[in-house]
Parts: sequence; C-alpha cells; structure tokens
Amino acid sequence: MANELIHASQGTSLTQAEFEAIGLHVCNSQATGDLIYANSATQLSRLAIGSANQRLRVSSGGIPEWANPEAAKAFHNANQSILNTAWTVLALNSEDFDTDTMHDTVTNNSRLTCNTAGKYMVIGYASFAANATGVRELAFKYNGGANYYSLNSIQAVTVGGEYTSVSISTIIDLAVTNYMEFQVYQSSGGALDIL
Repeated sequence: MANELIHASQGTSLTQAEFEAIGLHVCNSQATGDLIYANSATQLSRLAIGSANQRLRVSSGGIPEWANPEAAKAFHNANQSILNTAWTVLALNSEDFDTDTMHDTVTNNSRLTCNTAGKYMVIGYASFAANATGVRELAFKYNGGANYYSLNSIQAVTVGGEYTSVSISTIIDLAVTNYMEFQVYQSSGGALDIL
C-alpha cells in the first residue's frame, strides 16, 4: 500500500531503541511538511504538504485534504442605471478571482453561489453618481428573496451633492446552492448611475 507508515528495518518486533529512534520511522516517499493521519482504525497514511495559501479541511470521505480557500471578487465594469425608488439587483459582469466557481460573468451574473458549505464573509460596495436629493441604500438579497437578508445587512446614507459610496458586510452560514446578491435603492427623483 502506498504512503503507509513503515519501519525502516522491518522485523517481528521493535526494540525500545528502535521505537524511540525517529530516523527509523518513515513514510513511503515522505517530504518535509507532510502530515500523518489515520485513514482507518488500524492504518496510518501520509498526506503530502499542500501548496502555499491552501487550508486543511475534512473531505466528504472524512479524511484530511488540502484545498484553496473559497473566495470570489466580482464587479461590474461599466455604469449601471438605477431607476428612482426601485430596489435593483446589481449586475456583476467581471471578476478579479473566483477560487470555487461561485460566480459566472454571463449566466445569473448578479449571484455569488455557494459550492462549499460553510461560514462566509460577504462584502458589498456601490458608488452612486453625484446628486443632492434623497437617500442611497445597499442591501444583500439572499436566495432571491424579496427583501434583504437581515436588518444588519442594509446600509442607508443621506447625500450631499457629491458621489455617494455605500458599503455593507455580514458573516453568514451558507449551504451548497445558497446564493447572495446585492441590491441598491435611490430616491434622487430620476434614474441615477452606479459608477
């Protein structure tokens, strides 16, 4: 069996000196940074060291594995017009990175969809064109619901005639296929661009 823990000079029994001699306990093809784990009640195995910035997690089979952190950063690369007094979901047609296929720049590009269950920090940011009338709001939309995810996930600001930036963040426990969107609201009296 590959990668199992073996004794460098196998015999019928180990002496105390052999048991305590670190140099005699080896794995098949071990390297610096490798980990030893139990893959059954009676078998130890070797997990090769992961790549830089990977994290250790438990696989669906119940054994440790290395994985990239689940993260995505998506944005819209052009202005988006927002109608007066209408909650509007933001399009996100571009991305800086996506390590877990959470975002598609074409199909349902407003969504960040969970593919690995867990707790996520979700951050949204929007910048409205200059206008001195009304309020500007940004909220999360959870699984296509009609309203923001929670009262902690909405930010409203008054305006002073310059462009107005709004940001929100939350930590949420997501299951596979759950998705988050960002929606904005403005009451300037007419259409107003998200920059």
